[in-house]
Amino acid sequence: MNINLPKIVVKALSEEKNIEFITRFISPKWNETNQTLPFSELCYQILPELKGKITDEMDDYQVKEIVSPIMKKKLREKSKFIESKVKELQKMFNEINDELLTALSEVHQVAWPEECKEIICWIGYLPVAPRDVITKEFWTSVHKENNIILKNAVHEMGHFMFYEKFKAMYGPVSPDNIKRPSPRWYLEEMIVDPLLNDKRIQKIVPIPQYAYQQFYAETIQGNTIMDTIKDLYNNSCNIEEFIEKSYIFVKDNIEEINKKCNRKK
Repeated sequence: MNINLPKIVVKALSEEKNIEFITRFISPKWNETNQTLPFSELCYQILPELKGKITDEMDDYQVKEIVSPIMKKKLREKSKFIESKVKELQKMFNEINDELLTALSEVHQVAWPEECKEIICWIGYLPVAPRDVITKEFWTSVHKENNIILKNAVHEMGHFMFYEKFKAMYGPVSPDNIKRPSPRWYLEEMIVDPLLNDKRIQKIVPIPQYAYQQFYAETIQGNTIMDTIKDLYNNSCNIEEFIEKSYIFVKDNIEEINKKCNRKK
């Protein structure tokens, strides 16, 4: 099915970009409006030097003034470790690159776009793993074990494939439809479990994949959200039917889903 297979390329994240990410995730403003994860607490776990230094009334500029020197010091101290980690991960991805990307394409029944020649895995000091489904980049943290980074990589590349499949089915995706809390975003996060636990992917990277914990705990019409998604998956003839039915479910219940799932657990 697939002719073009990108190459997964591992690179060290720049100092300025790392500061930008930490500033965003620890910012009181960000944490007030983005509550799917406890972002600030996750930042403190990897950068305890910041604990007690960020207050609720600070704006992003003030936060960055505190984050910047601490982040620069940390990156200087860990420069050799980051360099070594990049080499380790590149070797790991090289060994499974074509097999994994082919399996992801087969599961989603969509080809990697011809213009996509590289998938960039950026390594830095980060509390979470952001992604860009358009540019096919994802970010992860040097302090994580390689098997966790591999698990995260499969998760993010699954999102890349779903983005391409969604475009193929529904046409161009607007920027607002990529981001939380759009129905498409919720769907993208929900279907991680059934799709990425497909035996074709698990044969290559045998690490179970899970969606947000909220989807397993919160109920809609008496069933947990994930039970509904899995039932739709198991009772669909193909991935197109599964995505269509799941998307209708999310859109029909988006207010309740957003109310129940857009908060820290």
